[in-house]
Amino acid sequence: MKNKLTNRHQKFCDEYLANGMNGTRAYLSVYTNVKKDETAMVNASRLLSTAKVSEYVKSKQKEQSEKSLMSYEELVNKFIWVVNNSEEEGIPTKAGKITDRSSMISALKEVGKLLSHYPADKIDHTTKGESMNPPEITYKD
Repeated sequence: MKNKLTNRHQKFCDEYLANGMNGTRAYLSVYTNVKKDETAMVNASRLLSTAKVSEYVKSKQKEQSEKSLMSYEELVNKFIWVVNNSEEEGIPTKAGKITDRSSMISALKEVGKLLSHYPADKIDHTTKGESMNPPEITYKD
């Protein structure tokens, strides 16, 4: 039994990590014969649950975090610092200091996104933006 991924599986994993961990988009990118989002979503989920693929993804994420300018732990510590310290101290930047607390938090969130510390925003492929709650049914007497 080989411990190596197929070329397509490796491309899927690399695309998955590059696009912010969106399995459906990664699957559609690599398996161009698949046209339906639902099929891609199911197959991506199945693929991500296999041991070889999940190990590869975890090892690549670890490599990325080691190369990262700021670890997840450092980012969390900065959030805690912002909450616990006064706005006067601010966060130093090339353009000066960010002193507004909400701006500091927004800046840290953006850094976290850029460093892939947050999963990609979830995209609703099933309800097309409509409520999943059934419509209210009124009964006539």
